[in-house]
Amino acid sequence: SSGINAEYRVILSTSKMERSTGKARHPCEADPLVLHLTHHHDKTGYPGILTRQTVCALASSLAYLCIGLVRAWASTGLPSLNDSANSTNPAVLATAPLDADTCSWIVSLPPLGAILGSSLSSLSLNWMGRKFSIILAGVFFFLSFVLIGLASISSSVWMILAGRAISGLGVGLGVPSTAIYVAECSSPALRGKLGSLPAFLMAFGVLIGYVFGIFLPWH
Repeated sequence: SSGINAEYRVILSTSKMERSTGKARHPCEADPLVLHLTHHHDKTGYPGILTRQTVCALASSLAYLCIGLVRAWASTGLPSLNDSANSTNPAVLATAPLDADTCSWIVSLPPLGAILGSSLSSLSLNWMGRKFSIILAGVFFFLSFVLIGLASISSSVWMILAGRAISGLGVGLGVPSTAIYVAECSSPALRGKLGSLPAFLMAFGVLIGYVFGIFLPWH
């Protein structure tokens, strides 16, 4: 850092000297001070900078992985808990088969919860910041998964509905928080690459939900 500061002082003194002497610079020739600052602002080759930005983007984008799991759960989970005709399915609910209205609520509660979560995200982003908003979304996802898992013990439909609604809150809160956080933590040279990680992890989460849902019960 001392070498960079020394180089900065030399360029700054050169720039001041040119301005004091009235030396004209060609309009297409950029100020060396501006070039220096831009170079060091955009450069990602310093040890650890690329790694830190990638780790931040990956860690925060795990919220989108959870979003993919939430989206894919109903496709395999609902038949697993509702198939009373299949006597070999130990995970079926005691109250199965569920009526059509209950099944509709299980599927539609995450989008409804996401509406409320996205509305609350404007407050959390201002009060808590981007990082803690992502952490709060992770807490919602954790609670929702735990409720759905524990619902198998008591065969409680209400716990499943509550878990799905809470997962929707996590979706609505995690989408804007993660997108803003990744954009702000990425340098201009990496912003496009790292900005694609949330969408990739969401698609990967959907894939995981479909594949594991074939072999695992709903809870």
